[in-house]
Amino acid sequence: MKHEQKPGRVIMNFTGVYDDLSEEKVLYFTDLEGTDGYCSEEAKQVIRERIREYPAEGIHYLDSGNYHYLSELWLEKIRQPFQLAMLDHHTDMQPSALLPLTSCGNWLLECLDTNRFLKKVWLIGPPKESFAELTAEDRARVCFIEQEQADRGCIEELMSGFDPRLPVYLSVDKDILSEDVLSTNWDQGSMTLERLKEWIGFFAGHGTIIGMDLCGEEVHNEFRHVSEGYSDRLRTDEGKGSGTEINRELETMLAAVESGPAEAK
Repeated sequence: MKHEQKPGRVIMNFTGVYDDLSEEKVLYFTDLEGTDGYCSEEAKQVIRERIREYPAEGIHYLDSGNYHYLSELWLEKIRQPFQLAMLDHHTDMQPSALLPLTSCGNWLLECLDTNRFLKKVWLIGPPKESFAELTAEDRARVCFIEQEQADRGCIEELMSGFDPRLPVYLSVDKDILSEDVLSTNWDQGSMTLERLKEWIGFFAGHGTIIGMDLCGEEVHNEFRHVSEGYSDRLRTDEGKGSGTEINRELETMLAAVESGPAEAK
């Protein structure tokens, strides 16, 4: 049976961090076991079924960085050649210690191995040491822009090899941002919010954006335990460190996400 696709904003609530939002498209997964940091195959199938009616187009909120592997499930929906631009403090290309489980640390490696439509990956923001930890074979599979370069700017120069003819999916982990901007539940980079917006602006202005996901909400690693005071900050626009304020700023920039749809499942 062919299901109607519903583009737009989809919010995936695993930890309760989005409980205070009265959005129509908040999808609840707090009942689902085997998802925190790692995702069992059984849980992955349940998630696929619950997001079946939503396409890759639009903006997808993925909860904390523990759930960045959800990007893989959105990328599966793209049925045309595309490139991925990932802005993250981590490579997410570490071999899994718990094979065959997908994890927040290995999902990009899985995509490179299995997604035949993924033609190029721009990995922007991890420190040089993280890239050095990868095998030479894996390093050759991505276009890497290390933290210092990404923070400095000169984006046009760094992206001289960008092909605007190949549509882009953006994946942003807010742990790329400095702790002066906001806090996440992972170690963080040193990028300013303005620089991150410049990076997103580059992709929005130089090609066709298929869709985007955003993770890095501030929660404790303990499942379903929301950081103290986070729900209050989630509901206000006041001061730095407001997750919703930053989400809104980035989303406003991505009016370009409403670009022409890719062929989706």
